[in-house]
Amino acid sequence: MKKTIYRVLVILIFAANSCENAPKQFHTETRSNWNGRTINGKVKNMTNDRISFVQVDFDILNDNNHVIKTVSASSDNGIEANGEWEFKIEAVAAGTRITRLTRTVTR
Repeated sequence: MKKTIYRVLVILIFAANSCENAPKQFHTETRSNWNGRTINGKVKNMTNDRISFVQVDFDILNDNNHVIKTVSASSDNGIEANGEWEFKIEAVAAGTRITRLTRTVTR
């Protein structure tokens, strides 16, 4: 019985330490508009915590939805709690038909 209790305690302590070391998850909302040359947009921090780093990545696609290239913008200044970060990315390539947000990275 003592061995079982000891094993359960070790598992619980290990699980608690694993949760503490897990990266913080932020909830953001990204809006953007492509005018044929530039992607203008905003990332809104939907949490009450400050985000210390943010990056957005966009694919530039042709008529067949094949990726021509990927462009990105980032900020080491982050986003304050419930704040916004505005970005502007040059997004010009021959044959470009559309852009697609592929990811928003936060830490």
